Amino acid sequence: MIPDRSELIFAVVLSCAAIARGQCAPAWSDGRTGGANGTIRALRSLDSSSAVSRGLYAGGSFSSVGPIAAANVAAWGGHSWMPLGAGVNAEVRAMAMHDPDGDGPATPMLIAGGVFTSAGFVPASRVAAWDGVAWSSLGAGVNGHVAALASFDADGAGPGAPVLVAGGGFTTAGGQPAKFVAAWNGFAWSAVGDANNEVVTLASVDPDGSEPAATALFAGGWFNSIGGVFANRVARWDPGAPGWSPLGDGLSGLFPNIAQCFAVFDNDQAGPGFSTLFVGGFYVNAGAVTALGLAQWDGAIWSGVAGGIGFPAEARAAVALDDDGDGPGGQRLFVVGNYVPAVGGPASNIAAWDGAAWASLGAGLDIGAWAVAVFDDDGDGPDPAALYVGGEFSLADGLPVSRLARWGCPRITPPPCADANGDGAVNFADITAVLALFGVDYSPGTGAGDANHDGVVTFADVTAVLSAWGMGCS
Repeated sequence: MIPDRSELIFAVVLSCAAIARGQCAPAWSDGRTGGANGTIRALRSLDSSSAVSRGLYAGGSFSSVGPIAAANVAAWGGHSWMPLGAGVNAEVRAMAMHDPDGDGPATPMLIAGGVFTSAGFVPASRVAAWDGVAWSSLGAGVNGHVAALASFDADGAGPGAPVLVAGGGFTTAGGQPAKFVAAWNGFAWSAVGDANNEVVTLASVDPDGSEPAATALFAGGWFNSIGGVFANRVARWDPGAPGWSPLGDGLSGLFPNIAQCFAVFDNDQAGPGFSTLFVGGFYVNAGAVTALGLAQWDGAIWSGVAGGIGFPAEARAAVALDDDGDGPGGQRLFVVGNYVPAVGGPASNIAAWDGAAWASLGAGLDIGAWAVAVFDDDGDGPDPAALYVGGEFSLADGLPVSRLARWGCPRITPPPCADANGDGAVNFADITAVLALFGVDYSPGTGAGDANHDGVVTFADVTAVLSAWGMGCS
């Protein structure tokens, strides 16, 4: 059968989209988010495998994102923002996804930590859980700020459920002594080997990419002792050998040294080498190696990363991404922070490592960045995943942005129109359509209450309608 004209046009569009994606030249944009009116300190990308909606979650110290009010935490779904209930009453500094019973019936939740004392009007001392509908506290919480969160399965493949580990500037958790690091098992807090100073970053990762995976918990911060073991700013907890151990001689230098972020990256991509653990922070030396803010640990020794990120320099967050879509480039490690200039070019506060050399991203950011995450705005659509960066900046390569910027392939598909009832306009009738079908699942794009096209009718659809109020849809 010969295809009709509309089918041919659709095929050409798909073909052009594939070509555009394959030939993508990554660039900066505002991501069409509108940004935030205050600092973004944490970013977390979530898929749809939990009760919490798929989206890019942002936390910090702000009262609005894009056109909506949001108290210090919100979610970007790829086309509109969604507040998380009433939010929290002070700054969010860390977020993590945590499944309290592993493979059990409970659904994973988003955990936020920071300096707040209430979440959604519920008392919550510096840490709280969002289940997609409401906030809840984690017992009595902790008595000082939370700077880091990680979900960690302490017995590996054993029968035990994961625990939530928190690090920060506290000395008690759940009313019990716990210095700077503690674990929540779903019912109570416990100490995880006291540190002698603040823990500011945590990561549960397979540090060498080996098979089967050997996940370990890594902690970094201001400490030089944790669990009674000397560990200079960075340490490791292994499931098979409970207890903290140092990473060689750790981090040192001329100024107050700190480890602030972890990332796993494979320098030779498809080559024979394993991935290694990259540690970013504010330091000069890693072991005996001059590293300047970024170094890699292979499980036995430290090595530098082509001179590090500069001097003086502070790496705050890092993540791996193949940023040219289906193009010839492979993954790169993107490192954000507070540094001028970045090694490899004129960019400030962000740079990319490809396993052999540094590259700048245009002119970079005008002020420091705090957070970075990978998010695919259109899910299974033609647009590839992109890099989102949050911080205090207002310019990305000279482009005006407001504390949130997107680096990656230009979007092929625009955000969908928020026409919930399919009549071609966004107005009060769409609010009625959303409320009439609240909680019902649909295939995205049916126009039956699903204003944000995420496959389910929720409060996010109300937000999508309000954000696009008065728009006409062709």
